[in-house]
Amino acid sequence: MRPTTVFVTFRNGRVLYAPAVVRFVAGKVVQTGEQRTTVRSPCAPGTMHSPCARRRRPVSGARFRFFRSARNEISFRAAKLPELPSGCPPESAEVREIRPGLADAQGELSEGTLKNVRVPKQTAVGTSEVTIDLEDQETGRVVERVHWELTFARKR
Repeated sequence: MRPTTVFVTFRNGRVLYAPAVVRFVAGKVVQTGEQRTTVRSPCAPGTMHSPCARRRRPVSGARFRFFRSARNEISFRAAKLPELPSGCPPESAEVREIRPGLADAQGELSEGTLKNVRVPKQTAVGTSEVTIDLEDQETGRVVERVHWELTFARKR
């Protein structure tokens, strides 16, 4: 895989990135969790914990669009990540519809440092944790976590 060349330009106090697409992305999507079943009276009350099988899928050759979302911040546009077969059957359709995404995690970087010729590279890091409470046909909680890193290196 070869890195994407992104030119960073400073104009009128604003930072511009061109192109605003990162190509040849490599990474992985990981699904983990546990299923909890709570039994209430009149049956014998209790909670059973069942760990879900850990699922992984590599991502290679992907393209993701990003943009400057605020000063010292970049974000990714909505991107479809690979789907994984459930490690926790039987999941409801409501749970299967929940799709974590890169757009939820804004990344921080120092735009001033990008200007500094003495700094050879800088990594922007984005992390988010979104909790969704289910209260319809089933009750529960789904927590999705997203983490990404994007390194800007000075071209010599």
